[in-house]
Amino acid sequence: GSKLPPLSDAVVRAACQGDCQGLRFMVTQQGPFVLSTRDSIEGWTPALGAARHGHMDVLKFLVDNTEPDRVAELLGTTSNSGVTAAHLAARGGWQDVLVFLVKHLGIAALTARDDDGWLPAHSAARGGHVEVLRFIASQTSARDTLNEDGTGPKLKSVAHKYGQTEVLLFVDELSGRVPVRIVGESATQYTNKQRSTRKDHGEDFLLRLAEAETRDSATPPVALTSLRKIGISVP
Repeated sequence: GSKLPPLSDAVVRAACQGDCQGLRFMVTQQGPFVLSTRDSIEGWTPALGAARHGHMDVLKFLVDNTEPDRVAELLGTTSNSGVTAAHLAARGGWQDVLVFLVKHLGIAALTARDDDGWLPAHSAARGGHVEVLRFIASQTSARDTLNEDGTGPKLKSVAHKYGQTEVLLFVDELSGRVPVRIVGESATQYTNKQRSTRKDHGEDFLLRLAEAETRDSATPPVALTSLRKIGISVP
């Protein structure tokens, strides 16, 4: 008969498909070690597959079935090309997955580079996910997000290459106009807030930016103007 695919491939496939029941069966039959196995093609793990496809239920299952002192290793693993779960989540536009990763791994999840020097911000730019970029900028800094000085391409170059006009507009908005004082908000503060329509449309980012601008008279009121344009009353 035909040769069966490696067990690791079946585990990763189940994670990509959001099949928690299948994963639970494999853990029952083989033990929890299967949750850290890699596929035979790209070196993906179940965590990487779940992150790429936005399966929060799978990610929570993986964490719940992993020893606490090994969760960071589970979620922080990379593929054969250095791609992390944060890269893959950003590429798919899964902001809730990024919040989950930052909760467990810290801001380092957003600043890790793959073998080509790409940050998760580059992956988000390629996919045209502006709201994910707003989240990344709010957790790191404008300079880090734009990657003007770092290894790898500038964010603007990636947006140009993949024809992401909305990302290019965001780059123009962000360049040189985000006060340093908004940098460093913890992921814990974000995850403890209820997600709302306002956050989904980027207004939460603008509100925090506006608050910073009111404390810095030298900063042009970019966010205040943007908020008023969309009908939000600010002092």
